[in-house]
Amino acid sequence: MKIGVFAQNHHISVDAVRHYMALSLLLPRKKGSHYIFSEKDSQDLEELLELKTLGFTLTEIQKIFSYKRLTTLKTQEDRNHYKALLNHKRQQLIQQQAELEKKQKCLEEKISAIASTPSPVRSLLGLPLLFLQHLACPDCGSSLTISNGLLEQNMILKGNFTCTCGYYGEISEGIFVSLTEEDKKKIIPTKGGAETLQEYVDMNSPKYISFMYHTIQRSIQLLKTEPLENSIILELGTGSGFFLKQFLNHIPPTAYYIICDHNLERIQIVKDYLEKESGHNQFIFLCADFERLPIASASLDFVIDYWSSAIYNLNNDKLLVSQIADRVKSAGKLIGSYIYMGKKAVLFSNLPKAQWPYYQMEPLQKMLCDSPFRFLLLEELGLIEEFDAPSEPLMVGNQVHAFIYYGKKC
Repeated sequence: MKIGVFAQNHHISVDAVRHYMALSLLLPRKKGSHYIFSEKDSQDLEELLELKTLGFTLTEIQKIFSYKRLTTLKTQEDRNHYKALLNHKRQQLIQQQAELEKKQKCLEEKISAIASTPSPVRSLLGLPLLFLQHLACPDCGSSLTISNGLLEQNMILKGNFTCTCGYYGEISEGIFVSLTEEDKKKIIPTKGGAETLQEYVDMNSPKYISFMYHTIQRSIQLLKTEPLENSIILELGTGSGFFLKQFLNHIPPTAYYIICDHNLERIQIVKDYLEKESGHNQFIFLCADFERLPIASASLDFVIDYWSSAIYNLNNDKLLVSQIADRVKSAGKLIGSYIYMGKKAVLFSNLPKAQWPYYQMEPLQKMLCDSPFRFLLLEELGLIEEFDAPSEPLMVGNQVHAFIYYGKKC
């Protein structure tokens, strides 16, 4: 029979048959340009598959086949040698079984330890009442007036905010949402289907996840050197909370942490996570245009920009941190994680030239150094060349470099 029929009869692929032939495990007769498989070849393949099932490697099966072909196992000595090979594999499997049992026991202990960890009591999160003094109209800078407020445990869970100039927003389920027409153009409403952290990890390569993790950890190292007590920290574009979840245990109880995004559903997911997993209650949830944050002038002590500028500049040719600099106190700090592309990046073919400098090393680093945040540290963090990140189309097909910019408000 020919190779296709042979493979089909034994429920394996033609490629597998060719591989076994290349290893001399199958020795079909060649007739012209075709191979003809006999009943003996079928017997060889069945024995090969049986030995694989028993845990033999292809290299070990090669040795067995070579011995059997030369000896045909006619003498007792030959049969004893073959028996010794089988016994050796049996002992290997016994040892592997013992090792697997040890690993299984270790896994059971870890599972038991996780299961016995008490779940934190779910907290209620909204806008902390004492944070009202730091809210302001993004249009004229005046204080906002609240009406129809619902207050629980010193948290505003519901209410309307207005300004005499016409600005208005609302708090719904503890999240402040700007509602002017200008803000609505950029706010993404709840629509279902936002990815979870687990889905994000499953979608992307370990190489990409490690690349992200390295930049997050370096930013956290810098933040840990700062006096964070009684401070106000703004994270631009919190997204699904990758940075926040790593930094959470380092936030002092006295510090306010502002979670800011224009995707309402992602904010809701992060808020739900924090209510279940964090005992910290000094969070502020803002769904607004980054350029129009309802935060009073000179209120912020720290700004975290974890790759948010890279997303922002797909549609804007302005430096994001310069747009919010007036909300930062004098001597306030910027801890920014930025990326730029290799010269032949696919991104440049799909992006207006006015936005290219925000993805090029020298122009981007110069803009940051010339920004209101005076240079303290600029540190390259390496690059990733084969960017396999389906959830981040901005970066697919590009050579991506990362760096940290640490600056102080002039």
